[in-house]
Amino acid sequence: MADGPFTAGDVYDLRLSAALVTLSGCQTGLGKGRGGEVLGLTPAFFFAGASALVASRWQVDDRVTSLLMQEFYAHLVAGESVADALRAAQLTLRRRYPYPGKWAAFAVWGRGWESYCE
Repeated sequence: MADGPFTAGDVYDLRLSAALVTLSGCQTGLGKGRGGEVLGLTPAFFFAGASALVASRWQVDDRVTSLLMQEFYAHLVAGESVADALRAAQLTLRRRYPYPGKWAAFAVWGRGWESYCE
């Protein structure tokens, strides 16, 4: 992103063979409705070839998100599905940060029942 914004239009030009795309920034799972369709990064990454996507629905705290992502990937590497790994990471962070606004912003879209690091 040092060269400027990275937009959904840029993603539509990609051809991915990614099983999982994780967007750990703020509000990366939001889109704008237009003509009955939602435009944003989520549909763009699916169009480009992603099978599953983890993205946020609101502003996130950098430090807490970093901890969440470390937990999430530790569970993925242990063989858990994307959805189970995210849930486990969120439950871990919930113990330390009871307010859901700190850890609950992230959700799974797509094939979250699959595990990719077996």
